[in-house]
Amino acid sequence: MLIVGSVLAVLLSLGPVTMVRLGVVVVVVTAIVVCSAAWREVANVRRRAEKRAGDALAQHGEKLREERRRHVAVMGVLSDRAEGLRVQADRAAGRAAALAAVNAGLRDEVAEVRTENAMLGELILDARHDRDLARAEASELGADNDELRSERDGLLAENAELRLVNHQLEVELMTRDQVADVVELRRRA
Repeated sequence: MLIVGSVLAVLLSLGPVTMVRLGVVVVVVTAIVVCSAAWREVANVRRRAEKRAGDALAQHGEKLREERRRHVAVMGVLSDRAEGLRVQADRAAGRAAALAAVNAGLRDEVAEVRTENAMLGELILDARHDRDLARAEASELGADNDELRSERDGLLAENAELRLVNHQLEVELMTRDQVADVVELRRRA
């Protein structure tokens, strides 16, 4: 349009004054038409750019909303897991406290068994001492051999019984010590 108006204005400027005036009018009209077309095109380009920017912002906003929804869902799952772990930790603490109480009771029982074992050891020593005294008296006094044998057999039987009881207590003590060790290991684990 600009080229046509320019050519027409040049051709009109070669003619008489009225034609020159008409050429000036053609130039002015052509300039106005071209400027208005250019402004319209600039406005269209600006609108398209704004629309693209608005669409991009809307898409970005939608992506952010979707990401926020996913984050909320993940936070819900993590909160549930944390609560579950908190409950498990509370249960484990309760079990640990109960096992500690059982362990303390077992330690008390072990101490009692050791005390009983020590007392039984003293009884065994006393029995051995009594047996030795009886032997000494028997040899010194020349007591009847059958009577001494009978006493000796009784003491030996008593000694055997005491050894059996002592052995059973030692086994029980070892078993309790092993149980206490297992409980201690579990508590540490």
